[in-house]
Amino acid sequence: MAERDRWGLWCIVGLGCGVAGYYSLPIEPPTQIFLATVPAVFIPLFVAWYRQWSVIYPLFIVLTTLAGFHLAQLRTYQVAAPVLQDELNAVDLVAEVISSEPVTGGVRLLLHPERIEGLEDKDYPHYLRVVSRGEMPELKSGQRIEALASLAPPPPPAVPGDYDFSRVAYFQRIGAVGFTFGAPDPIGQRVGEKGQDSWRAPIEAWAQWWSENRRRLAGISIRRLPGQTGAVTAALLTGLRGAISEETNQAMRHSGLAHLLAISGLHLGLIAGTAFFGLRAFLCLWPTIALRLPAKKIAAASALVVAFCYLFLAGATIPTQRAFIMTALVLVAVLLDRTALTLRLVAMAAFLVLFLSPESLLGASFQMSFAAVTGLVAGYEILREHRVFSDHGQTSRGRITTALNYLSGVAITTVIATIATAPFALYHFNALTSYGLLANLLAVPLTAFWIMPAALLVLLAYPFGLAFEVLPLMGKGVELVLHVAEYISSLPGARLLVPQMPSWGLALCVGGGLWLCLWGRNWRFAGFPVFLAGLATPLFHDPPDIMISESMEVMAVADPGGLLALSNRRKARFSSDQWLERRAQHNPLAWPEAGTRTAEWLACDDIGCLYDRKGKRVAFPLEAQAMAEDCMSADLVITSKNPTVMCQQQIERSLLITRLDVWRNGGHAFWLRDYGIDQLTVRQWQGDRPWTAYGERPE
Repeated sequence: MAERDRWGLWCIVGLGCGVAGYYSLPIEPPTQIFLATVPAVFIPLFVAWYRQWSVIYPLFIVLTTLAGFHLAQLRTYQVAAPVLQDELNAVDLVAEVISSEPVTGGVRLLLHPERIEGLEDKDYPHYLRVVSRGEMPELKSGQRIEALASLAPPPPPAVPGDYDFSRVAYFQRIGAVGFTFGAPDPIGQRVGEKGQDSWRAPIEAWAQWWSENRRRLAGISIRRLPGQTGAVTAALLTGLRGAISEETNQAMRHSGLAHLLAISGLHLGLIAGTAFFGLRAFLCLWPTIALRLPAKKIAAASALVVAFCYLFLAGATIPTQRAFIMTALVLVAVLLDRTALTLRLVAMAAFLVLFLSPESLLGASFQMSFAAVTGLVAGYEILREHRVFSDHGQTSRGRITTALNYLSGVAITTVIATIATAPFALYHFNALTSYGLLANLLAVPLTAFWIMPAALLVLLAYPFGLAFEVLPLMGKGVELVLHVAEYISSLPGARLLVPQMPSWGLALCVGGGLWLCLWGRNWRFAGFPVFLAGLATPLFHDPPDIMISESMEVMAVADPGGLLALSNRRKARFSSDQWLERRAQHNPLAWPEAGTRTAEWLACDDIGCLYDRKGKRVAFPLEAQAMAEDCMSADLVITSKNPTVMCQQQIERSLLITRLDVWRNGGHAFWLRDYGIDQLTVRQWQGDRPWTAYGERPE
């Protein structure tokens, strides 16, 4: 076959499709399905391999798809742990500190509970995540604390389609979140439990040692450098981003520089690259060493060690693991005298990440980073094929030419990465940055030639107690990047809000983009119009007309133009901001005061509100008197009060929504149609899965 060497890349796509298929199911599939599906594919595969039939390649892809499905299911059972079922207010808590992260006004703690008042031992969550405000004692990993705390289950989405923290928490084994009343009291270090697995002790000691150094280095950075410069420097060195203010995060997002805050392949690559080229240049100063020893391979091995240490100093999170795998594969390729970065290496990195944590496929970090890397490798492959970078006839380059070539490379890289990640930015964040190219042309050279080399100096100086002296060098570069972000984000139209891309639109973009990137012949370009069609799908977004949050604190209704009016702007602010962004709407319409009317579609009085659109009437009664009247005339009644006898017909038709319905099924979304009213609840949207409040948890 013409593209035989490319079929292996599609096996990784099959693996990802299997993982995505498992997580998209509304119910948990039986474990016995493995015994039925795998032999059904493996036997034909064996026959095709024995007979040397060309159908072996599609069968391999089917087999890896099934492998991805069952790998994701195995991971779900592997991380299963108790989750708090009800809120606990003002309970005594004794726990071990796993990690601590500075946040604005306090510290975020990850705890392993030893005692929770009111719970039996078997119901203790594996981890708790709590925030403590005010003056805090110095807390190290392994420190035991006692505190008065308020705990709650990880929150589900406010309405269908919102960010699902409960699923993220499940795979991090976080079974409860909350806060402490005042600072916790240290009560000593953890002592190894009797009968504890001996093989776990060194691993835990290793993790605690790195966690303690992370906390210490982040604290040094925040104390040594002023304001947000110290917070961003701490994030670049250790991955702890809690001290970064929302204003700084917003400026970085709106300027297109948010990727510089998350430790990714760029940061690990720059750290490893600086170590590699610096050590190689140093070794080449001595001709004896340069001629007799493989200086290039010595430098690559040393850079691999540096990247490994940076991985653990940055917390060894899933995105950092992914970045390390990519960097390590490049350095290993150098050691083996192979091409440093190819699509095969990208596929190997994706395989390792999905094998270790299949759930990472659902995160924006995985999707955007691998989309960017795949797009860049394939894009430069196409550009080389068309001789865009041909140096034929060019014997020398001046400094100006070299600088222009570097800037053009940054520009091309930014354009390709922006196009490759645009579908995921539209799907997850509903926004595109207008001046991202300009911002990256200014900030990326600063990061590459100043900030990250200085970061390597800080890391090398830290074991000798000299980090405090070297940090200002790195801080000046960070300060310049923050100035760039603030300026670019302040420009008119810096961030363009776009209606949310539907899931099927993202699937079109991913399918078309992979077809474009993974094939080698000219038929690859058939994927480009499919990719463009996916980008156009936000134009066909069908948002709900009415939304109710899971606490009924906020309700939203759409006007005839699709813009939202919110009943309360102060409560559930995070959720309501998401609702507005999905509509590409910056500010909500005003909810009418009692006795007033907004145009012809929304009016309120002292006992409730009426919403008239698309030939339907929706009532929001506040009193029993209004409820009885509304149940006679309204098509849908939404209230926090108990239903009256007059509302029996609405109850039977599921067109009366009360606080009890929201408590049982989570937030609601409604679509007003010509034929009736469609509704979707969080419970229906999440399905009965182990990570939801409605599914059975694996034993």
